[in-house]
Amino acid sequence: MSESPELSEMEAEQLLYAVGLRRGIGNRKLATHGTPAAYLRHLRHNDPPCEACKAANAEDKRTKKQTSKPMPSRRTEIPHGTLAGYRRHLYRKETACEACRAASADAQRARAKNRTAWTCPCGQLNVSARADCSSCGSPR
Repeated sequence: MSESPELSEMEAEQLLYAVGLRRGIGNRKLATHGTPAAYLRHLRHNDPPCEACKAANAEDKRTKKQTSKPMPSRRTEIPHGTLAGYRRHLYRKETACEACRAASADAQRARAKNRTAWTCPCGQLNVSARADCSSCGSPR
């Protein structure tokens, strides 16, 4: 009886692919054990991953986690004393602070001022959009 040479795991797996017991992709070489790609191959074929592949996958995940940057928060702090701060109070159904109420009142006054017509010293009534008098050209 002649002794057959010992096959490594990699050679045995390639032999299984060659005889058709496992499906492979063309003539591509299989990833060697102890790599994240080999770990995924174990999972694809419903094989329990070997210890070398488990360790390589764990190391790969650890290094990716260390090198990845955390996502920045999209939320920015809304300062009090602004119209946005007043609206935040309303959204949260809170009583607005004095600074935010004052900012809201200022914004309302500014909007009301822009809606009203203005009278020039020459007596001409001008629409609110005009910065200069339509009659004499003097500024608002």
